[in-house]
Amino acid sequence: MKTNDFSYTEFIKPDDNSTITSMLYDHRIDKDENNNVVNQKEYKSVVSELKLILHTAYFKNIKGNN
Repeated sequence: MKTNDFSYTEFIKPDDNSTITSMLYDHRIDKDENNNVVNQKEYKSVVSELKLILHTAYFKNIKGNN
């Protein structure tokens, strides 16, 4: 998913929806997405917020329609 400032991606296992890995890029300082900051402490709240939005939208828009 993308916001004005960030790009957040998760790769999941389709059999149980567990997260394999994730990526966060701060477009304010890295428009070319060269530095994955997902594990940096200062981005912890951003990751939590975007993860919640992503998973809420997923369950609402994808899982809810099956």
